[in-house]
Amino acid sequence: MIFEFKNLGAIKEAQIEMGRLTVISGKNNTGKTYLTYAVWGAFNAYFSYMYSDYQFSLDNKIIEELNKHRK
Repeated sequence: MIFEFKNLGAIKEAQIEMGRLTVISGKNNTGKTYLTYAVWGAFNAYFSYMYSDYQFSLDNKIIEELNKHRK
């Protein structure tokens, strides 16, 4: 999944591709936290919409349910 950002805190323009493991690193005050919150917000909105029967949190029941739908 690819995310594109413009004018997000200290980030003027960025594009990141999320993989199974995505590491965001850099110097202080470069926008890592803004970027992380923005990605979390997008995922939270998506999962809240797709799985509206559940209160979204990272517990085992939800992870197992999501993994059923991935196959």
